[in-house]
Amino acid sequence: MPILFEAPETPPKIVVVGAGAMGSIYAGFFAEAGYRVSVVDIWAEHISAIATVGLRLEGASGDRVVTDIQAFGTVEEAGPSDLFVIATKANGVGQAAASIAKVMTPKSLVLTIQNGLGAGNRIAQHMKTDNVLLGVAEGFGASIKAPGHVHHNAMRLIRIGELNGGETARLKWVEMIWQNAGFSAKAFADIHQLIWEKFICNVMCSAPCAAFECNIGELFADKDRRQVALGCLIEAHEIGIAKGIHFSFDDVLAYGAKFAELMPNANPSMRLDHLTQAFNRKSFDEQIRQQRSLHHLSKKPICMIALDIDHFKNINDSYGHQTGDLILIECVRLLKEVFSRESDFVARVGGEEFAVLLPECRFDHALKKADQAMDRIRGETFVVDDVKIKFTVSMGIAELCENEVVETWMKRADQALYHSKSTGRNKYTLAEPGLRKAAA
Repeated sequence: MPILFEAPETPPKIVVVGAGAMGSIYAGFFAEAGYRVSVVDIWAEHISAIATVGLRLEGASGDRVVTDIQAFGTVEEAGPSDLFVIATKANGVGQAAASIAKVMTPKSLVLTIQNGLGAGNRIAQHMKTDNVLLGVAEGFGASIKAPGHVHHNAMRLIRIGELNGGETARLKWVEMIWQNAGFSAKAFADIHQLIWEKFICNVMCSAPCAAFECNIGELFADKDRRQVALGCLIEAHEIGIAKGIHFSFDDVLAYGAKFAELMPNANPSMRLDHLTQAFNRKSFDEQIRQQRSLHHLSKKPICMIALDIDHFKNINDSYGHQTGDLILIECVRLLKEVFSRESDFVARVGGEEFAVLLPECRFDHALKKADQAMDRIRGETFVVDDVKIKFTVSMGIAELCENEVVETWMKRADQALYHSKSTGRNKYTLAEPGLRKAAA
């Protein structure tokens, strides 16, 4: 039975629930198109920045500040809307739907944009699915650089469709909403097909990249790794067929290979720290052992820098954990600006603890880069709620010795870091092969 639909007044009201990197970009483009836009998120500093000074959009579409966005901490504050866009992580979809259900009207549409399966089921636990649409983003990279400041790469395609299938007037209206805002968007009668086609590619890449500690290009460049990835692809594809999914291609291997070719430098999020987007502890543990093995074969120098943010507990206690999270994010950004070679490896290994691996780097060059990083960090001032915050770091630097095991190498770097912290902080100490130098 056709779904009766009457387009709302122009401009439509849109509420984006989940103002992470992608949700913020959605909202920014919608606002620039003249829509009435609100964002909802629990990150108070981000919401405050958007509400007071606007949202800075940086990336493929230029660099500007969008000010016509309302920002709230709850969906209830945002109120009813013509279109709710759920842009949370998958584990937040249910909570978002529960909040939306309290304020939506019979005419409200709900669109969730997720990679993976199960979003519709999560929503169905909290509302009827008659007004629910599903979406999937393709070729879309985004990051948060600071509260109220997001960056985006090329945005290839937003695919949308009715949860219950079919081509409807409201689906075409939502397609138009996205297109008029500058997105490449397309409506599909069978969105589940598209979701599964994206899902099987994620299955092919995410876990194998995490297991082999590599990006997609490196995964497919190695014969054995590629076979593992393609095996995952084939199995996921067979499960989809068993569930009645009608894929748009006949050759699944060719489809997977083409997908990999488009994003050779992509690192699946399983390898990254969720908050800072540095590599996570698991990735670091794998990488350091891999680099130790390469050193054993090549004899090329490699250095490790262990570092802590100084007095981080005081930052959390004085300004709150959300401000602490901001400092962690900014610390990683500054480290990446200094340690910017493709081979440099920046990881978050604990709360305020980080490690940097510098392949083909002797300690004299590592000292220069450490100086640069510390100067860069010292020179930054962050403003949160009109309060100026500065921070420093302490470092321990160790070059890998011949025939040294990973555990000893890490211990020497940690001991050097402890020496820096116990002798005043805001300095580095060189452990080569013992504690030899400290510099502020």
